[in-house]
Amino acid sequence: MKYTPFLCCLLLCGATAHAQTEYSIFKDSSTVQPPVRGLSLRVDNFNYFRNNEYFGHVEWGYTLFGYQLQPILQYRLTDKLTLQGGAFLQREFGREGYVVAAPYYNVTYRQKGYTVRVGNLHGAANHSYIEPIVTPEATLTDRVEQGLQITADKRHLWADAYIDWEKAIRWYDNYPEQFTSGISARLKPMPDKKLRVEVPLQLMVAHRGGQIDTCGIPIESLLNTAVGVSFNYTTNSTLVPWLRTAHYYVYYKNLTYDRNVQPYISGDGYFASFTAHTKYNVDIDLRYWTGAMFIGPRGFPLYSSASQVHDTLNEDFRTLLFMNVIYNKQFGSNLYLDARAEPYYNFGEAKLEIAYAVYMRIRFDALLLKRTRLMK
Repeated sequence: MKYTPFLCCLLLCGATAHAQTEYSIFKDSSTVQPPVRGLSLRVDNFNYFRNNEYFGHVEWGYTLFGYQLQPILQYRLTDKLTLQGGAFLQREFGREGYVVAAPYYNVTYRQKGYTVRVGNLHGAANHSYIEPIVTPEATLTDRVEQGLQITADKRHLWADAYIDWEKAIRWYDNYPEQFTSGISARLKPMPDKKLRVEVPLQLMVAHRGGQIDTCGIPIESLLNTAVGVSFNYTTNSTLVPWLRTAHYYVYYKNLTYDRNVQPYISGDGYFASFTAHTKYNVDIDLRYWTGAMFIGPRGFPLYSSASQVHDTLNEDFRTLLFMNVIYNKQFGSNLYLDARAEPYYNFGEAKLEIAYAVYMRIRFDALLLKRTRLMK
């Protein structure tokens, strides 16, 4: 692959704990333990409007407009064990009824910085994958994940290993089994320095197919991996409190025997980001991607060489530059607002396109019953 020297130098000049564009509003607050021991109610309302004005070969534009509502009862049995139960509802404007209406339940066990979760997972943006591997739009289109999740949040290590069982099958079902499994981790050799250095490692396998269904769809397992280095620099400036940059080598491999379903057997790419955060709650975020025959089965489609429009429009080599302006602010303790413009330039097609979005999230906890004694 050929990299643009000027862009590489530009991105290296800055100093991200995450190379992903900042989507802090997408992260679940429920990753924090309930503040009190007993029964509490958590309500999470996520409202979204995103419009992608895309007309290129790989992806065409669309609009996502609606809301998600998640009321959850939390019961803390012990210091380490919590039960959650409730519902997840999603409404898309312009469509009849709810596009998702599902029960929500999990059991969470925490000890010494490690967490084991069975049931509904803290997925999508919470896995902290880079965008070529997992699209940030997963929070809007595929937020419900179910299975097993093990996380670590230690001084020198953050990690999230999980399996999301998307479709299970029985004998003679007319659809394929489907699941996604992976691990996202960051090694933190310098956690408390003014210049914080981290080493991100990411792996994900997307699987589809089984032996006992009748649908006839070929079995497919696609692998994405990424390894990189990131820097977060705390400045002495009040105007720009911190700078971030991250650089990844990203790899794709088709692991299945029948490799005729996808147009490419393997591919790779280079992904870099540079973010400057200002005191006005405005982030300037640049992202650069150059890829060769790369496919991200769960990634943001623009990074893929495989066209979502038509297989005659595949682009073996893609080079993109994203220039994002992001406003995000928390109002009080319950209201979060994020507005962004995301123009990007496709060097291969010599085309400038744009996406823009507004997100608003309201979430709060209410104590219903406080226990006087705690189980050991």
